[in-house]
Amino acid sequence: MTWGSKLSAPYAKAVLAAGATATLTALAALGAYLTYPESAAEALDRGFYGAARDYLNESASQGSPEAQNMLGNLYYLGLGGPRNHDLAFSWYLKSAAQADAEAQINLARMYRQGLGVKRDVIRSFAWLRQARINGNEAAENQMRWIAGSLSLAPNQIQLAQDKFGTLESLLPDNEKP
Repeated sequence: MTWGSKLSAPYAKAVLAAGATATLTALAALGAYLTYPESAAEALDRGFYGAARDYLNESASQGSPEAQNMLGNLYYLGLGGPRNHDLAFSWYLKSAAQADAEAQINLARMYRQGLGVKRDVIRSFAWLRQARINGNEAAENQMRWIAGSLSLAPNQIQLAQDKFGTLESLLPDNEKP
């Protein structure tokens, strides 16, 4: 069939029906995408990180350690707005103070890399130790890596355990319960 030839009526109807179906499907998908997410989880799933920040900020401000940690992640990664390691650190700290092991691992990373806080490998190791105490097995692997990479000498590991042996000893004075 050439461009100049005419389509048979049944074929033309089938082409139009298929096109209409594809168009309606595309519009339905677009409509679902354009609706505002109804929760932080939905916003995160759909990539609406600004909306996720809004939802999480509300829950985090009310004291939810999970929301505080997730909000810290958004600031750390710069999703939904500008990257801000200071705010990420602040939210991680609030969550970690409530014994959230994931936030404690995130704080350890920030201390180890010196992001949003002065670099302190001893404190990083101590936060990993707290995360392990709180049941996070991945923290133990990171502790082994720090010890094995000679980032800390054995006496520094002992210092981390002695000086920062409790969650309260890791928290700044203004964050202590």
